[in-house]
Amino acid sequence: MRGASVERRRYWRELVAKQRRSGMSVAGFCRQHDVSAASFYGWRQRLADERRQDEPAEVSFVPLPLGQGMPGGAAEFSLQLPNGVQVTVPRDFDEATLGRLLHLAGAMEPRDA
Repeated sequence: MRGASVERRRYWRELVAKQRRSGMSVAGFCRQHDVSAASFYGWRQRLADERRQDEPAEVSFVPLPLGQGMPGGAAEFSLQLPNGVQVTVPRDFDEATLGRLLHLAGAMEPRDA
């Protein structure tokens, strides 16, 4: 049964990639390939979820000129993460703590906009 599961995933992964490269709408592509659009969307979501679980969250730090041109030298900055979480960071942040916070915040489910 596991072999069928691997083959099925490979089939859908290739089909999703082919649709993306085709430039066609999902509906048109599915009609042309005699595939249910509902199945296509379901597998595309499943494969994306699996890919996100397998990929470690990337966190990198970029030096920021803090306190320059700000009254009293006070500075803070905000980060908007791809999942919609916003993190406001004070001037005297600890890099290790911020790294852990970003890792946790990046793992949160996206917010509904």
